[in-house]
Amino acid sequence: MAKKGVLRITGNTAPKTGVKTFYKVTEWYPDTPLSERKESLVTWELFRKRENGKFTTTHIKKKVGEFTFGKDAWQYTYRVEGYVDKPEGKEPMSIIVQPQKSEQQASPKEKEILGVKLTFQDGTPVNKKLSYKDRLWATAKCHELEGEHCFHSLGR
Repeated sequence: MAKKGVLRITGNTAPKTGVKTFYKVTEWYPDTPLSERKESLVTWELFRKRENGKFTTTHIKKKVGEFTFGKDAWQYTYRVEGYVDKPEGKEPMSIIVQPQKSEQQASPKEKEILGVKLTFQDGTPVNKKLSYKDRLWATAKCHELEGEHCFHSLGR
């Protein structure tokens, strides 16, 4: 049985993160009927390369060949594939994509802890000498540390 569907796709292999990138079908298998050579019938799927070197699905499937890679996507290698029935997992019906940091991300933002406020567990301010039995809450006011882990150290 002769193959049908997408034979070759094109698109940016080094897109900037945060920028919409388009992919399109440039060639169909010769046995694909003209009535089936429609981009609206193509499923576009994004795969990510794992530590073992294999590409696995990200479960991002679209009917339009456009992807916007997130801010951390530059750390990974992806494969974009267009298909009608099922992915074949090879070129030229898929292309390897290595996103690049966008210029907006080039300058790292200053991260800092602006201040720390200690209160007793009930919310009253600390205004006496502390005992080892006292239970405290520490509230830190931060700048550009959203999603970061904070560690505490007890001792002298």
